[in-house]
Order: sequence, then structure tokens, then C-alpha cells
Amino acid sequence: MCCVGAIAESRISKIEISGNERTRKNVILRELSFQVGTRVEEAGISDHLLTSRNRLMNLNLFNEVEIGHNLVDGDFQIRIEVVEKWFIWPIPSIEFSDRNFNVWQDLNFDPERTNYGLYLFNYNLFGANHSLKLSYIRGYNQKYGLEYRIPFFSPESKWGVDFKFQHHNQNELWHKTEADQLVFFKGSENGMIKENELDLTLHRRLDLFTNWSIALRYNQVVIADEVLQEPSSFSYLLGGASEQNQISLRTEWQYDTRDNRFFPIRGEELSLGMAAERYATDRIKGNFAMDVEWNEFNQIAKKFYTAFSVYGHWNSYKLLGYHDYKILGYDYNMRGFERYVSDGHAGFLMRTALRYHLLDISALRIKALPTNYEALPINVFLSYFAEYGRTVSDRVLIENELPNSNLASMGIGLNCLFYNDRVLRFEYSYNSLNQSGLYIHFKRAI
Repeated sequence: MCCVGAIAESRISKIEISGNERTRKNVILRELSFQVGTRVEEAGISDHLLTSRNRLMNLNLFNEVEIGHNLVDGDFQIRIEVVEKWFIWPIPSIEFSDRNFNVWQDLNFDPERTNYGLYLFNYNLFGANHSLKLSYIRGYNQKYGLEYRIPFFSPESKWGVDFKFQHHNQNELWHKTEADQLVFFKGSENGMIKENELDLTLHRRLDLFTNWSIALRYNQVVIADEVLQEPSSFSYLLGGASEQNQISLRTEWQYDTRDNRFFPIRGEELSLGMAAERYATDRIKGNFAMDVEWNEFNQIAKKFYTAFSVYGHWNSYKLLGYHDYKILGYDYNMRGFERYVSDGHAGFLMRTALRYHLLDISALRIKALPTNYEALPINVFLSYFAEYGRTVSDRVLIENELPNSNLASMGIGLNCLFYNDRVLRFEYSYNSLNQSGLYIHFKRAI
């Protein structure tokens, strides 16, 4: 006898998948928030389907994912239809080598500051979502690389491994920071700086939204003797050496419920990382590094969304070489300060944004395109943003004002999202230096 007010649940009795010509069924089933036999409240089935669709899109294997359901004899039957992307991409590449488009613009779009070569991507190897990436890049920077990713060792396993090797060779390097801008040094010989990086990462899925990893990394940096002779406020490598070998052991915990990892509008992401590092030159120094990042995205009204982000990094050893003294302006760029960097041994960055969904043509189809890509979803967001950051440096240099200073900016932007994973941003920013400007970016800010 059923109690009055009891919540109605139904069993999922069947999951049908179509369109996965190469992708194995277990790769798709692993990302679902339900399996055959799961009991789901009838009022909550839509949330399960939406969450599962988002997770499948975040695999970046499909251009389209449709999930529907029927209620048959009191049980749910699920239908999943996917449209796979092309998985092999030999891509000729011509790209600017500077930190962002605006820095390259300040250098008059110098064609000598471009890289050219070939990237070869082979996604979804064996239909198991393995990925292989090869790079052969020449020009201003030379880069040769190999990456191989195994998300899971077997259909039943929760463990996987990533391997990466990269060799970099540059004839010009960021030698120092003056007036809060990078100063470039180009010597008379080739190979001003050579760098070899080797990474091995073991990772485990703890649950549908949580992952843990441990990584062993080796990094070798060799600079030319000419660099050592250039005047600078502090050494490029630890202790003024010409060669530095770094070994680090890093662990990271990540929780991620974002609906789209390329441009999220709902969900959150929290990551915590710690690393024990050993720097070896003619002397040996140890360092303990910690970093945290939290991103949260919410819908507050029809077509209105908020985004909030906090990032922080800290090194225990405060006198690392210039090569390892980077905080803001590199991987984490503060809007309105695109032309500047702020170095230090610690720092943080806070970001917030209000977004309005200005244009939604997700149903656009162009028949002239290949079948896999004829669906061309385009979404445009108008945004207002504000940011605040600070770096901490024990090396107080009179030629730089940004370290140990409060930095703030605000502005408006137009963010365009194509194919659910390609971003183009036009932003006008005003910063605490009383400077303003229009900036262009090709990846998301938050």
C-alpha cells in the first residue's frame, strides 16, 4: 500500500544509443548520471537527461547530442543519439607567439614573431576516447611535442594516465620585467633558451563529478651564456646558473559540474593543488607550491547569468629565478592589463561578470557543410565584468609598480561561442592605472 504523498519513481529499463560509429558504448554510458536499473523520480528525469547531455558534450567527441525518454509499462526507456566529430586532424598552423593578440599588435604584427608548422590530432583512438597529439612547430619558437591520454585503462576501471613530452627552443626570451612589461633579449647565436619537459600523470575518477590526480614532472631549462651577461635585477635561473633541473610531485583534486567547460553558464568548478618541487643548479633548493581555483556560474533570470571566479597561488620559497616567478599576465591574465605582467612568489585574482544572452541560434544548420558539421550553433553574450588582483613579491623593484599593489579593472564585452567550444571575445576595459582599450581574445576569461 502506497503512502499518501509518496514520490513516484520509475526504473530505467533500457538505454539505446545510436550514431556512435566509432565511439564505444561504454564511453557514453560512463558519463550518464543513471544506468539501467537506476530508479529516478519522474519529476527529476529532465535534470538527469540535461546533466548527462552536458557531460557527453564536454567529452568533445560529439557535435550534437540528443537524449529523450519514453515511459513504457511504468519504466523509463532512454534514447541517446550522437553526431560524432572528425577525429583525425592534420592542421597546418600559423600563429603569433606573444602572450595575447594585443601584445602582438603593439609589436606591429611583426611576421617574424609568428610560428608555423603542423599539429596532428588523433582523438578517440580505438573508440575509447584515447587521444594522441603531435606538434612540429618552427619559426619564432621551435616546439616539438608528443602527448598521449588514456582516460580509463578499461571499461570497468576508474584509473587513467596521461603522458606528455615537449621540447622548446627559442632564439629570443623574456629576460626581465621593466615598467611592468616583458623585456625581450635576442642574442647573436641560436638557442637562447632550450627547455625539455616530461610529465606523467595518474588520475582516478572518484565519482561522476570528482577527480583526483598525482603527477611526476621533470623540467630542464638551459640558457645561453649571453643571457647571463645581460644586466638584470635578479637571476633568470636559480643562483645565476645556466642550467636548471626541476623535479616536482603534484597532486590535485577537482570537482566539476559545469554545463560547458569551454564557456559555462551553469555549474561550478573547484580545484585544489599541491606540489613538492626540487630545483637543482649548482645548488639545490626545495619549494612547496599550492594553488586553488573556484569558478561558479548561475542563472539569475531569463537570459541573465552570473559568473564568479577566485584563483590563488603560493610558493614557499620566495627567491625563485625569474623563469619561475610568474603570477599574473601569463596563464592567468587580468583583463585591462593585457599588456602588463605582475611577478611574484604568490598572488590571487578575483573575477565577476554579469552576462546577457543576446543571441541564440543553436538550431542553425548549413547544408553546404559536411554532415558532421552542418549544425553550427552560435551563441552571443553581452557581459559586464569587474576584476581585482594582487601579487606578492619580496623583490621590490623600482622599475615595476604592479607587484605588491592592488590592481582592479572593469569593462564590457561581447563573447561569441561557436560549435559549443570555440570562443571569440571583444572587450573594452578600464583599469586602475587610468588606462582603457579594446582587447581581442580567443579563449574564455572565466
